[in-house]
Amino acid sequence: IAPSAIESLSQARNLLEDLLQWGVHQLKSKSVELSNIQLRELVEEVFSTVAVMADSKNNKLINEVPSEIVIRSDRNILSFILRNLLQNSIKFTHKGAIRVRGVDGGRVSIFVEDEGVGMTEPEVNRILRGEAFSSSGTHGEQVTGLGMSLIREFTNTLGGELNIRSEKNQRTSTELRLNH
Repeated sequence: IAPSAIESLSQARNLLEDLLQWGVHQLKSKSVELSNIQLRELVEEVFSTVAVMADSKNNKLINEVPSEIVIRSDRNILSFILRNLLQNSIKFTHKGAIRVRGVDGGRVSIFVEDEGVGMTEPEVNRILRGEAFSSSGTHGEQVTGLGMSLIREFTNTLGGELNIRSEKNQRTSTELRLNH
């Protein structure tokens, strides 16, 4: 019971933290505080906040971001986006790998890739349009789409783009493209 309670408390804390950050963000009228961020280190920090959730589903978190990638962005917003993308991957993956990769090709692309249940093309399109939906993770976790709506909003705030590729019953790859 204890591991289940810890996971539930961790998820509740993360949701509350996300809602608070969103509220603060709204109060600041979408102000962005730019700083240089070593992306690999940020991914490791975010991994530490979702590790219990990943472990509870026997998922392995893998950081494949090259150490030389530095991005100028808002640390809190980028952390929020990564944490939510990872939480989604964990919810829909059981006994699989979840990778974060970084590619610097003029713009920085951050990929969150999982070996989860995947989505159909209509489901992906619904998410990219910001439509509300209800779904369940591999252990019955409820998903409402609120996190993805906030991810889309924050990605726009950072001047970035979001792309999702998925294959039903196989995998999902979410790409966040940002300027340096």
